[in-house]
Amino acid sequence: MEQKFIFMNGLSNDEESKKLMRRHVMKGKNAGKKLHRRSRLELQVTRSRPNVATDSLHICRDLREEYHYADWRYVSPDRLSIDFGNAFLTFSLPVEVTPYSLEVINEYFIYTSDRIYPIKLGVSLHDAKFLWLKVLFESEATYHCSLALMQASNEIFHCNGQSSPKALYHLSQTFSQVKKRLEGENALSDSTIAIVMSLINQEQIRQQHAAAAVHVKGLEKMIELRGDSVNLKGMLRSY
Repeated sequence: MEQKFIFMNGLSNDEESKKLMRRHVMKGKNAGKKLHRRSRLELQVTRSRPNVATDSLHICRDLREEYHYADWRYVSPDRLSIDFGNAFLTFSLPVEVTPYSLEVINEYFIYTSDRIYPIKLGVSLHDAKFLWLKVLFESEATYHCSLALMQASNEIFHCNGQSSPKALYHLSQTFSQVKKRLEGENALSDSTIAIVMSLINQEQIRQQHAAAAVHVKGLEKMIELRGDSVNLKGMLRSY
């Protein structure tokens, strides 16, 4: 670039001379630069976009982040951004709903449940989710059991598949929680039967028919011990 020499009176202390000197210095710094201004349309879209972080609970999953819940250690398998809202935090529930719990519930209801309860097979997704919510927050025991089953389902259907170490770990946690419930006073309750039915459904979706058959036999034994006729189809609709 061609250099030009401009002679200025640097001895003068008046405002006009100072203004000319500052302008000359800034011209040299900005020479050859292009100014990129954002279009009015882009600014309008940006201003109209809601602030998710302040309007509701915004949860992000990252590969490098680790989460802890109770005595279990969870490592998130992928990056997932979900806006579920903090509605659960406004209710009086028998358990404390943590941000991680909301993340698991979020992923299950938004992504995983669509694969476990396919609409094309005539299964009402609305009824299935409503049943899950009722079982989930019935008591602390059903909460822990349902949360473990949800996380196992998330791993299997949305993340790393049924053979991944995390999926096997969460499945073992599910069986452990179901076993504790079967050994307690609510072993034959409607909520326990609903959880076992969900476990059977999960095994069938994964093509684990032998494991599903074992759970079906256990379910039949539970119904027999109750000593009354249980309409499983009606339970899913009304429970």
